[in-house]
Amino acid sequence: MVTTLRTLAQSYLAAAGKERDAAALLLARLLTRPDVVQPHLGEFAAWAETAIAQRQVLLTASVLSAVAAVLKHAPQRTDVLPMADAALRLASGDPVLALAASNSMVCKMRIKVRPADSVSTRQVAGCQRGVPAP
Repeated sequence: MVTTLRTLAQSYLAAAGKERDAAALLLARLLTRPDVVQPHLGEFAAWAETAIAQRQVLLTASVLSAVAAVLKHAPQRTDVLPMADAALRLASGDPVLALAASNSMVCKMRIKVRPADSVSTRQVAGCQRGVPAP
């Protein structure tokens, strides 16, 4: 059942309406449950990398939103440690950097995923002006 819900929510991340936000929240709540974290979080991280590699603006912003929601809703940070490396790779990878230069939503979600100490004021200002963040 968890696999079915995860797959369904992942498919709705490509939608343009409110169902995208609901899918991100569903993934966050589902993947941060104590009984679901271990078997499914790694699969979601692998899927997220594959989805972002497609270089579609809407899908990239949605996937980063879902990753940020998963990191935010985790009851214990140790539960999502296996996803931390994948999240950093996603936020600083070439597809995201290229899309962040031209899309403010991708840039905003990129900043949400990155740790607070690695985001400078210059990077935040660069997103607002459409300048690629280093």
